[in-house]
Amino acid sequence: STQSTWGSQRWDALWGADELIWLRQESQVLGGFQEGKLSFMPTFKMERRSGFHYTMQRVPAWCDRILWKSLPGNATDVEQLRYEPVDLSSSDHKPVCGVFRVKLPHRHRRESAHVISGKISFTELSAKNLPALDFGGASDPYVVFQTLPQNLMSGGATVKSSVIANTLQPVWSAGQLPDLILDGSMKELEYAHLVMQCWDRDVGSADDAMGIAVVSLAPLLHQKTFTFDVPLLKRGAGPATLRGTMVFSETAGKTMGSKIQKCCVAL
Repeated sequence: STQSTWGSQRWDALWGADELIWLRQESQVLGGFQEGKLSFMPTFKMERRSGFHYTMQRVPAWCDRILWKSLPGNATDVEQLRYEPVDLSSSDHKPVCGVFRVKLPHRHRRESAHVISGKISFTELSAKNLPALDFGGASDPYVVFQTLPQNLMSGGATVKSSVIANTLQPVWSAGQLPDLILDGSMKELEYAHLVMQCWDRDVGSADDAMGIAVVSLAPLLHQKTFTFDVPLLKRGAGPATLRGTMVFSETAGKTMGSKIQKCCVAL
């Protein structure tokens, strides 16, 4: 039983009954977030006094939580060192604290740096399990492309694919997808990410957001061809996915004068 498990301090045996854990495993909430092990006693429901004294009218549970999310390719840059409750007596649940070690990318200068102009082309792009947002049970999806940081790609938010009408499983051909032109030093591009926002086109009203997918550009720069299959999340939930293959080709190179470029800190 829960109470016998709680009494023996076998916290791992309670993880399977934790609502937040299984909702995250089912991709229903907080997609892509991480949490450290709950290797401490449940923090709810407590008597309002010092120490861990449970109110037996409720099943003990973990209440306050700390989760974090990193951009693709940066997951190892965040390390949780501590995750533990704090003994405060002002509430019926104990707050928790976390201590992290975070690796930050160095700021670097473009001064005398070799800046490249490159092109990203898609050989294929498709989405699955999109939400039905139009009357009749379908949608008219298209994808908007941006970089993070935003100043690496010409065209900004206007760079988008063609609309595929009346489908929840769209497939875009190469001719329906734009070429993405990038300018930056190799270091800047290695730290950059491609953000793909899927929208449902509406006539007579604002377009509806369907989800966002993010891909690191680092493997593409080194491999020149990169295939991805990533969650397309809306409010942190699935089950939509976006799959595609990108090809990178360097079109030109030049040496920049003195200019300082701010780096993006991706957590």
